[in-house]
Amino acid sequence: STSCTQVVGQGASAHCQLTELVLWNALTGAIRGRYTLPPNFSVSALEFSFDRQTLAVGGGNRTILLMDWTSGALLATLTGHSSAVTALAFSHSGQMLASGEANHQYDQQVILWDVRLKRRLGGSFIAHTNTITSLAFRPNDTQLVSAGLDGRVQLWNTDISSYSARACQLVQRNLTDDEWEQYVPGERFANTCVR
Repeated sequence: STSCTQVVGQGASAHCQLTELVLWNALTGAIRGRYTLPPNFSVSALEFSFDRQTLAVGGGNRTILLMDWTSGALLATLTGHSSAVTALAFSHSGQMLASGEANHQYDQQVILWDVRLKRRLGGSFIAHTNTITSLAFRPNDTQLVSAGLDGRVQLWNTDISSYSARACQLVQRNLTDDEWEQYVPGERFANTCVR
């Protein structure tokens, strides 16, 4: 349920300006939690972590809010999408969050996030040519499936530890400084191929 304070826009582009999310117990009707949203935030996706400790809220403003499910406290705001966040999925371990978008000018991307460190895991997957509608991790968290309005279903390798081994196998050398900054931004440089 949501509390609508203001309708913005007209016709098909009209949407409700939300101030809070309210979580209800469907069986008893009791309120289970209230989540205060930042000003001018429009909700476009929701997902609970498997341990029910964290609620991810995707926004029309290209951000993701990570909220403590018990207290409703804002844990982090994740940025990196170029359009509205339309799909979210937590890994079964709770260590990763995947997010997809609805960008009508460019290809849609899937971004992986480190939930504990509250930052991106590497680059993004250019996934679909239309809005991403669904994301799901396999139970062992080594693969992610994405579906979109382009009618495609894609399977992605999310086993981060396999990336460096595969890169070394393909190029048979360490990443250059420029490549490291492009593919592993914000991380301290390290040799990726041990000989």
